[in-house]
Amino acid sequence: TTKLKDDIPIERRKELLREARFMGARTLVIPGEGEPLLYKNFRDIIEYANKQGLVSIVFSNGSLLDEDWAKFGRDNNVSYIISHFSLNHKIHKKHTESNTYDGMRKNLQILRDVYSGTEEMINGHKAVRLGVNVVVTSLNLNEIPHIREFCGDDVFFFSNSPVHEGNAVGNWKELCGNDRENLIKISRQYSETGGPTSAKIDGMCAYLYDGLTIGTDGEVLACPDARDTRGFMGNAKEESLQKIN
Repeated sequence: TTKLKDDIPIERRKELLREARFMGARTLVIPGEGEPLLYKNFRDIIEYANKQGLVSIVFSNGSLLDEDWAKFGRDNNVSYIISHFSLNHKIHKKHTESNTYDGMRKNLQILRDVYSGTEEMINGHKAVRLGVNVVVTSLNLNEIPHIREFCGDDVFFFSNSPVHEGNAVGNWKELCGNDRENLIKISRQYSETGGPTSAKIDGMCAYLYDGLTIGTDGEVLACPDARDTRGFMGNAKEESLQKIN
């Protein structure tokens, strides 16, 4: 991704990780403003987070996640969440506006192979380190059960309803039609969290209630999807997390 003028410097990012860990954080979630793997200091950040004892959860379109990236993630306590909108490459392209389908599918299989054996049983539940994230729309509605079946028992399945942000605004009618309530119902029915990727057992948003979202420019948000809250809570580029929190 193009370096933003006001990007947080790498050393400040490391300071934030240390401060967050001191305050009790256990997880670093990178939903990405663009594809996270394109960030030039990505490996440095992930390695540093791992040394701080943080689990990293990285959202990716999967196109760059070759065997080298897969092994790097496995060895640095990374869980990868892959955007997988359809089992049909044409529909996947409509959702992503890119030709990433073939690469994504190939790399997802590489991830499954490399991460095989990393599953754990925790409090009677099987914990896996890979996930697939799907936005349920009018275009892929009938595929959702099949995508979940494709995930098997080694890939966690998340499904979300469309958010009226970004590219979705111009395609809203095609994505939702007049049936958004049904899309929300289906996404909740099939998602293994009962909701979006951030949903807790009680259905509340973990990002909002248990975390802090920081943009690449340091602006603090209530959660990654709440873009209208950007900056209301301060800027972590110079302010301490304790002051913001």
